[in-house]
Amino acid sequence: MWYYNIGKDGIAISSRVRFARNIKDFKFPHLMDKQNADNLFNYIDGILEDKAKLLKLSDIDDTTLNSLVERHLISKEFTTDKDKRAVILNEDCSLSIMLNEEDHLRIQGFSSGDDIQKAYNIAKKAEEEIGKKLEYATHEKFGYLTACPTNTGSGMRVSIMLHLPALTKLGYISKLLQEAATFGIAIRGLYGENTVAEGHIYQISNQKTMGMTDEEIMTNVEKIMKSIIKQEKRARSILMEDKIYFEDKVMRSLGTLKYARRIDTKEAEKHISTVRMGISEGVIKDVDANLIQKISVNVYPNMLQIELKKNMEEDQRDIERSKYIRKELN
Repeated sequence: MWYYNIGKDGIAISSRVRFARNIKDFKFPHLMDKQNADNLFNYIDGILEDKAKLLKLSDIDDTTLNSLVERHLISKEFTTDKDKRAVILNEDCSLSIMLNEEDHLRIQGFSSGDDIQKAYNIAKKAEEEIGKKLEYATHEKFGYLTACPTNTGSGMRVSIMLHLPALTKLGYISKLLQEAATFGIAIRGLYGENTVAEGHIYQISNQKTMGMTDEEIMTNVEKIMKSIIKQEKRARSILMEDKIYFEDKVMRSLGTLKYARRIDTKEAEKHISTVRMGISEGVIKDVDANLIQKISVNVYPNMLQIELKKNMEEDQRDIERSKYIRKELN
């Protein structure tokens, strides 16, 4: 799966391209009743190739549904109205389409690392396949019509997950937020707007969609991404000036992950973040970056239960989480 792999530099975690689309002659999602929603599902089901499957949220158990949030395949807000919403997923989950979130369709393509083009190709192919069968709501002047005016125009958002522990440690994130905003880029937490940067992972994305081509949006986001990565590398070099302190911190985190007998999600995220940085900077040489990425996904409560194939209360999860991490690392 794409979300178990990571970019070469270890800083760019994953890329997402999302298209917001609405179907002509259908009410916007917030005005729909269940029958309207079912009609929309019937229109869209079966259009896509690549063995994509439509699942109504009401038919998905809570653990599986919340695991989709943990993998960033759907938004947390999307899970709040199960009766009128559905999701379409392909086999490797590189395509996820939320039906009736804020718009009729939130078409999302994903890739590991900073491969924006690959994510774009996945999302665009699905957008075009649906557009051949159903007419999108558009305006001659404003482009694609969306529930929120900020998405009107191309309706495209490009998002990249970046691991920025050094910039966070040195207190440069606030300045980074201000600088990015001047270029029309938003920097948010791990799960988007109004969320914290768990594991020092931040999401950067374009704010402007109107009056810009897809290529211009991707180029702008990629340019800012490269600048942020450069700043993060510079910040890491500052931290590494105290070599003993840096290496000690990294190895203590690795030791905790390897030998702890119980660990909660928050503590696991903290140590995984430090170990990630240690691998990227060559301090840790015998642990694969993709293995740490896999662990980072599977330590979340619902993913852990799916990985271990059993339902658990919080205390038991903390014990089983540590066992899972030890098994992977030792």
